[in-house]
Amino acid sequence: MGLSELLNNAEGNVVTKKYEFTGETKTYRGHTLHRIKRLSDGIVGGWIETEDNLSQDDNCFVYDEAMVFGDAKVSMDAEVRHKARVYDLANIFDSARVYNNTEISGKAKVYGNAKVFDDAIVRDEARIYDNVKVYGNAKVYDHAKVYDYAEVYDYAEVYGQCRVYGNAKVYSNAVVYEHAFVCDFAKVYGVAHVGGNAQVCNDAIIKSNARIWDDAIVYGNAEVYGNAEVYDFAKIYDNAKISGYAQVYGYAQVYHFAQVYDDAEVYHNAQVCQKAEVYGKSKVCDDAIVYGNAKVYDSAEISLNAKVGGNAQIYGNTKVSGFTRIGGDDQVPGNVKDESCNTLIPNL
Repeated sequence: MGLSELLNNAEGNVVTKKYEFTGETKTYRGHTLHRIKRLSDGIVGGWIETEDNLSQDDNCFVYDEAMVFGDAKVSMDAEVRHKARVYDLANIFDSARVYNNTEISGKAKVYGNAKVFDDAIVRDEARIYDNVKVYGNAKVYDHAKVYDYAEVYDYAEVYGQCRVYGNAKVYSNAVVYEHAFVCDFAKVYGVAHVGGNAQVCNDAIIKSNARIWDDAIVYGNAEVYGNAEVYDFAKIYDNAKISGYAQVYGYAQVYHFAQVYDDAEVYHNAQVCQKAEVYGKSKVCDDAIVYGNAKVYDSAEISLNAKVGGNAQIYGNTKVSGFTRIGGDDQVPGNVKDESCNTLIPNL
C-alpha cells in the first residue's frame, strides 16, 4: 500500500506502518537481520532482527549499517546510526542517540537526550540518561548510572553501582567503581581510581595515579594527584592538595590551602589546615593539628594532642607529642623528642 500502508493488529485497530523490510538479509552472531526502509521518504536504513526491535510509532529509526537484534528495543524519538550495535535486552528511547561504532547490550538503557558514540560500550544494567555523553573508548557497565550533564570518555571505565552526575567528567584511563559518587563539576582523569563509598564532588580533581576509596570524601577545590592515596573516612576539601606518595586516612582532615606530599602520612583524627605543609617522610597522627604556615618534613612526627602552627618548622627526626604547642618562627630540628604534657611556645 506504499506510503499509506495499513495493517490491522490483533485487536482490530488500524496501525500505520512506518517502515518495512527491503528483502535484504544477513547473518550476524547467529541472528538473521533484515534491512529496513522508511516508507515516508524511502530512506534505506540499518538492520533489525524483528519488528519488535524498532517501534513503528514516533520518529525512532535505525540508520546506515547499525544493527538492533535479540530482544533489544529502540522507541520514541531515539536514533541508532552508523555501525552501532544494540542487542540483548538493551533499550534505547526518548531522544537518545547511539552512533559510530558503539555497543549497547545486556539490560542497559540509554534515554533522555543522552549520546553514546565513538567506540564506547554500555552493557549489563547500566543507565545512561539526561544529557550525558559517553564516548571515545569508554565503558559503563554493571549497575552504574551516569546522568545529568556528566561525561565519560577516552578509555575511562565506570562500573559497579557507582554514580557519575552533575557536570562531572571521568576520562583518560580513570576508573570509578563500587559505590563511589563523582558529581557536580568534579574531574577524575589520568589513571586515577575512585572506589568504595568514596565521594568526589564540587570542583575537586583526582588525577594521575591517585587512589580514593572506602568512605573518603574529596570536595571543594581540592586536588589529589601523583600516587597519593586517601581512604578510610578521611576528608580533603577547600583548596587542599595531596600529592606524591602521600597517604591520608583514618578520620584525618586536610583543608584550607594545606598540602601533604612526598611520602608523608596524615591519619587518625589529625588535621592539617590553613597554609601548612607536611612532606618528606613525616607523620601527623592521633589528634594533632598542624596549621598556619607551619612545615613538618623529613622524618618528623607530630602526635597525640600536639599543635604546630605559626611559621614553625619541625624536621629531622623530631617527635612532638603530648599537649605540646609550637608556633611563631620556631624551628625544631635534629633528633629532638618533646613529649611534655604542657609545653607552651607562644606566638601561635
